[in-house]
Order: sequence, then structure tokens, then C-alpha cells
Amino acid sequence: MSLLIQIYIFVCRILAQIEIMYNNYIGKYLKFNHRPASSYIYIKNGEEIYISDDKVDDIGVSYDIVIKKSYSTENECFYGRVSHNTDIFNKRMYIMEEKFMGIILKDLDVCKDYDIDLKKPINFYIRDNILLDSAFVKWYMNKVYGLMINNYKIELIDTEMNEHTLNKESFIELSENNYCLSNVIDESYSEISISGGEGSEEGYNSDEDSRGSEY
Repeated sequence: MSLLIQIYIFVCRILAQIEIMYNNYIGKYLKFNHRPASSYIYIKNGEEIYISDDKVDDIGVSYDIVIKKSYSTENECFYGRVSHNTDIFNKRMYIMEEKFMGIILKDLDVCKDYDIDLKKPINFYIRDNILLDSAFVKWYMNKVYGLMINNYKIELIDTEMNEHTLNKESFIELSENNYCLSNVIDESYSEISISGGEGSEEGYNSDEDSRGSEY
């Protein structure tokens, strides 16, 4: 019996060494053309109420926003398109450069600050995305911090040092080389141009396998 145990231990050690060598010298150089499927996340009052691998125009209940979450093998990250309906998801996504250096949400009920990162856990720098409205903020704070936020304001600074303050009625819309602010404190509407944005954009369609100048 002791001989069988020794043989078993010897075989386990050999297999462990093979796995280590594969991971260190072979596996890390192999890239498989596998991409996780897109998912559609339907959100109501900050909660994810329905998730589907396929676009569903009518889920049977009302929702505030829906996020199409798609994986880019080129950049090895998830991108998210945000919409109040599913019509826009048939269009190609255009990835943009980061527009904001810092976004701080101030919870006015408890006097506490929270960072908002539009690149994590999903990168939302997609042309035509409408961000930081109350529906998006409620979902983000619940998803990232596990908090339900009702009374807040947002202070942000963009890459060209422009500062703005947003409230619950405010939102931001990303466009080719600028972003638009609506219902911002002291600014009912404004369009801010950011240099260099247009040249950084690349098309991305999660439902296509072709790669080249476009994702």
C-alpha cells in the first residue's frame, strides 16, 4: 500500500510540474479568439432587474435604463452603452478617450464623498452615451458601493481643467470630440469641446468577429 501511495504522490508532483511549465512557458503566449457574449442589463431604481444575453425589446416590466455590456478582446475590458431603450444597440459603438480627470459624488445626507470612475467596472466612454443622470448614478452607487443614494451632488473636472457641478436633474452626453451638459447647476445647457477626442475614437461592434482599424 505504501508503494502505491508513493507512486500516487510522484505522479501528482509530475502533473503539477507540467501545469507550472505550461502556464509559465506556453499558456501565457497563447491567445484564443474567444470573446464573452454581450449582455443586456435592465435597471430599475438602481437595481438590475433583468439580464439577458440577447436584446429583449419588451421584458414585461418598465425599466429606467438598459446597459449593453460588451467585451473587447483588443483592449481586454468591458465597454458599456447606456440607453433608455434598446433601439440604439443596433448601431456601432465608438470608443472615446477619457474625458474627465475626476468625478466626485457628495452624499448630502451623510456628508461623505465617493469617487465615480467611468472606466470601471465597465468603460462607459462610448460616443452618444448619456451618463451621470439619476438612473445611472443610482445603479453605479449600488453596483460599486452597495449604497442607495437619493440626495447628492456631483463635482467633476475634465481633462482641460473645466469644473462643473451636477445635481439629480443633470446629465452628460458624450459626442465626437466634446460633451454636453444639461440641467447643470448655474448652467442650463452647455457644450464643452475637448481637443484630441476625435482622433482617439475607434469603432467597435461586439457582434462582429472582424478586426482591423475597427473593433
